[in-house]
Amino acid sequence: MGWCHRSQFEWQVRQALLSVDNIQLKARAKVIGLMVAGEGNRVEGVHYQSSADKDGIKTLPANLIIDASGRGTHTPKWLSEANIASVKEDEVRTQISYTTRRFRLPETLIDSLDWKVLAIYPEPPHVKRGGMIYPLGNGEWMTTLVGFNGEIAPTEMEGYMDYAQSLPQPELYEILKQSTPIDEPLSYRIPGSLWRRYDHIKQWPGNFLVIGDAVCSFNPIYGQGITMALKDLQKLKTLLEQKEIDFAPATMAHLQKQI
Repeated sequence: MGWCHRSQFEWQVRQALLSVDNIQLKARAKVIGLMVAGEGNRVEGVHYQSSADKDGIKTLPANLIIDASGRGTHTPKWLSEANIASVKEDEVRTQISYTTRRFRLPETLIDSLDWKVLAIYPEPPHVKRGGMIYPLGNGEWMTTLVGFNGEIAPTEMEGYMDYAQSLPQPELYEILKQSTPIDEPLSYRIPGSLWRRYDHIKQWPGNFLVIGDAVCSFNPIYGQGITMALKDLQKLKTLLEQKEIDFAPATMAHLQKQI
């Protein structure tokens, strides 16, 4: 298993996309709405704004529009505004928090470790705290303290260490005592897992698809989100490989239900 900074991973994905001749990237642009036509029967493109031209709204027509914008998607709002549908949601609330910071471990300590990744998992409702540490390279290690049901690790160093010491296993705390923090912590909170029930919408518009976290968002630590996104893309790939591609409402509704 390999580990790296998220920024490094995303840069690699970006470079792979830009290496494809017929892919263009509109940087510093934000989609602000859908180009809905045919009384909600189809989506013909998007309206967007560029940070270089905040006052101007531009349009981008397309044969296929895919919302892969993640858990912050605006599709439910846009579908409602277009009188297409009101999107129902199923949610499992867990109130998860992650507080993460990087540490530099002494070489002698790294050499003494008999594992590559250390993870201490919470066991709600009795144990609501956990943590993990894994290598990033060049002596840097990423540490994340986890809280369930409202537990949140402090961002100031003393509180961070106290939280690590409170975990059901002592090894993570003992490692951090011997290590040096190299940046400020970041705290990330998610209320739980959310499933937007696009599969319940009877009149789905043609030329439009929602995938990934924009459909169903999970606790990110287990990799379920990226796994589901890849499965969504496999289904989309099957459609795009057909000799006669059809983006009609019935076709897209069937695909959206599969996703």
